[in-house]
Amino acid sequence: MVEPATIATAFIILGILLLLIEAAMPGFFIAVPATVLVLLGLIAFAVPEFDLFSWQAPALAFVIGLPATVLTILAYRKMAPATAPPTTMSGDRLVGRECVVTRAIEPTSSKGKVRLGLEEWSATADAPIEVGARVRIERVDGVILRVAAVEPL
Repeated sequence: MVEPATIATAFIILGILLLLIEAAMPGFFIAVPATVLVLLGLIAFAVPEFDLFSWQAPALAFVIGLPATVLTILAYRKMAPATAPPTTMSGDRLVGRECVVTRAIEPTSSKGKVRLGLEEWSATADAPIEVGARVRIERVDGVILRVAAVEPL
């Protein structure tokens, strides 16, 4: 049979590894089982009569897991507070805005691309438009913008 100290050590090491993974890639919510493993391992070392193979271990894991879950949720909320609610932009709000062609636009094709702010959109037009030209959005057909060249001043 495996020594209780060996299992306790394995719990602590595994818990620390999970905490490191959570620190490197937050959001997987493995901080809770990691905390439970580390604390169970430390308790097994500190209290020699504690038996990791009895009913005590799952009961203690549950008792540790509840506050660990609550504290983890509170920590995540503190680290990444809620921002403004997401907004949806309807096609009507795009009409009239100007953007720049990033891939040549050909009539009857939606392979052309324009950059609008930080986003790139598929675009089409009635006439060919070269890369770098400024265009104005005339209408929106689903996710494809219908654009027209803006006349230079």
